[in-house]
Amino acid sequence: MLRYMTLLLVPAALVLVSPMSADASWRDPWRGPRIAAQSDPLVGDYVNRANGGSCSVYRHGRNYVFVNENGSRARFAFTAPRQLEMVSGEWDGSIVVTVVRGRFGRPGLRFDSANSAPGYWTPAN
Repeated sequence: MLRYMTLLLVPAALVLVSPMSADASWRDPWRGPRIAAQSDPLVGDYVNRANGGSCSVYRHGRNYVFVNENGSRARFAFTAPRQLEMVSGEWDGSIVVTVVRGRFGRPGLRFDSANSAPGYWTPAN
């Protein structure tokens, strides 16, 4: 009798255990970063408002790489909410980037430096 009860309880226990919990703990290494990059509001193409040049921002680990219209790169990291400071790169080391919101809620970037007037990048599309 105990055997029959065990045989009935094992399938019932397996039905109660959700297969989603095992799948949720496993992360596909090829899909994770791509999804994170697509949902990151800073990543994308920008236009330098001062000269109309094409610029871009992409993720590199926890940092962001900014590429200006001349092709030079600088790596920035968040140091405060909405504020990034330069970690390394070819730009002026005193540049601080502030994430601002445009008319439609899309992110814009304001570049402040002790050596020049503020500059702005707006989303390309």
